Amino acid sequence: RFYQRKRFFLGLLYNQYVKRRMIYTPVYPMVFCFAGFQFSSKNNAIHEIQPEFKKPLHSIFVQWQELNTTGKYVEAIATLENLHENSNVEVLWRLSFTKYCQAKYSEGFTIDDLNKIFDEALSIAQEAYKIDPEHFGSNMTMAINLTESRLGFMGKLRKGGLIHGHLQKAVDLNPESSHARYFLGSLCYLLSVIPSSLIFLAKPFTTLPETSFQMALEHLEKAEELSPGFFCRNQIAIAKTYQKLKNYEKAVFWMKSASQFEVLSLKDDRDVKEAKKILNDWKSDPNMNKFL
Repeated sequence: RFYQRKRFFLGLLYNQYVKRRMIYTPVYPMVFCFAGFQFSSKNNAIHEIQPEFKKPLHSIFVQWQELNTTGKYVEAIATLENLHENSNVEVLWRLSFTKYCQAKYSEGFTIDDLNKIFDEALSIAQEAYKIDPEHFGSNMTMAINLTESRLGFMGKLRKGGLIHGHLQKAVDLNPESSHARYFLGSLCYLLSVIPSSLIFLAKPFTTLPETSFQMALEHLEKAEELSPGFFCRNQIAIAKTYQKLKNYEKAVFWMKSASQFEVLSLKDDRDVKEAKKILNDWKSDPNMNKFL
């Protein structure tokens, strides 16, 4: 009964928190669900997102990246599945990631279809992790797929420590990965946004890491330093983090940068429109408006 009551009050507090956020502040568009993410082809940093792999696969992975970046997920999946390298972690984590993208960004799927694809993506990520738990890609795809599992808010919150652990390991294994740093920085932001009352009530179910907006900013800015302009949503995240830190001038600077981002895909187009909308909303905030 004690735990039933805790779950009840936790759910009640979370519902009130969401209502307040929706009414009074711009809602960060991901709650244990990473915002849209695609590899960028702008800087052609193949080496940055790919650890060492067999040379014969290099051209195939280059082709896969181009297909994935342009949203041709069916073709990208076919490119990897045709390799028949079921024990190759380099193939598996990419296949898991592309299925994740397919379910997240494609249109025309039923809910059942989407759930099936997400389940497949998680299953492949788990297979990759089982083969090589010390690989940055297997850890990164484990994390992002866990955020998409059908666990509900509390279920995902209970896995917050596990998700953070995978992302931290991915960064430790490949500190030059701007993508892993973006994911980790975004998670630090999200955990910092959640009220301490919810964190306290969740303690019987999980051990969450200590995070802060400053910690989030360090990872997000490092990602931008490693690959300038690699991802519109990273710039949006930097802007929102600066807003939380009350550095309104830099918040406006980064949101303007995101609003002028070069559009390479439908996802970029959506992110740019979101950045423009946020800038327009900030006009009603005296702290932000003086820097617009």
